[in-house]
Amino acid sequence: MLGQVSMPFSMAEAVFTFLLLMTVIYGSQEYTKGFVKQETVDLQSDRVLNAAMSLDSVPEGRLGINITDYEYWIEDSKFQLQYGDESHSTDIIGNTTVSSLQGNHSATKLQGLCMVKTGSTIEFKPEAC
Repeated sequence: MLGQVSMPFSMAEAVFTFLLLMTVIYGSQEYTKGFVKQETVDLQSDRVLNAAMSLDSVPEGRLGINITDYEYWIEDSKFQLQYGDESHSTDIIGNTTVSSLQGNHSATKLQGLCMVKTGSTIEFKPEAC
């Protein structure tokens, strides 16, 4: 009588295989997340410009944008956004009726972005509203 023969598969081998797969999956997921953020800096900067133009339509107000892990700063009256080696500059004053931008002049990591308009000034705060 012939029977089916299987190779013994120990619990240690199963755990090692599981950990190996999880390492590969987690590592590639983190790389993909960073790659996508770096390649979409210009799109995120356009989101900030669109929010500023929306905020420009009211005399005063605040608007929050869910944007994290990027760095921003104000340079030469322009909004600068950066992730990794990629950065993008947005001319908010040239596309709105505001006359000045307030915010950090050195790179500051964003944990959300709060834009507050008072008069003809938009202030950027690196936190959720």
